[in-house]
Amino acid sequence: MKHLANLIRLSLITSLLIVTSVGCQQKDRDMRKVVGKVTYNGNPVEEALVQFVPLDNSGLGASGQSDAQGNYALTSLQSQVPGSGTKPAKYKIVVTKFEQPEIDPVTAAFNAGDIDYAEYKQKVPQLKTEAVKHLLPQKYSNVVKSPLEFTVEDKKENEFNIELTD
Repeated sequence: MKHLANLIRLSLITSLLIVTSVGCQQKDRDMRKVVGKVTYNGNPVEEALVQFVPLDNSGLGASGQSDAQGNYALTSLQSQVPGSGTKPAKYKIVVTKFEQPEIDPVTAAFNAGDIDYAEYKQKVPQLKTEAVKHLLPQKYSNVVKSPLEFTVEDKKENEFNIELTD
């Protein structure tokens, strides 16, 4: 009897795993790969964040970061698979890149676990915030003002090269 109960449990677990994996595969089957290259005044842009914002409910938000050559591949917000792309739809494109602020030694020590929060709070009584410096024209960082739009088509791979200018 105990053997039968274990066999039933194993069957149920196996069934759940199959249903779950089929569901995940179905989600990824709905995705279309989106790749491209980001350039600014003709030069590749490294570490730019490319975001596809759907213009209606048929789309699915996705993002990717450009490499040293400016190449990017989108990953949807619902997928666990890097470079999975997004659903076919019309999108507004946002591209951002910010100057990384320098981390002060006290914050670096706290982040590394070398000092505790009480000591950190004592040494840095008031956090200073600096304005974020955009490294690309700001019109591309605003979903309303960005002139970039792209329609992801129902084909295996979509290529959208992004040329940013002043």
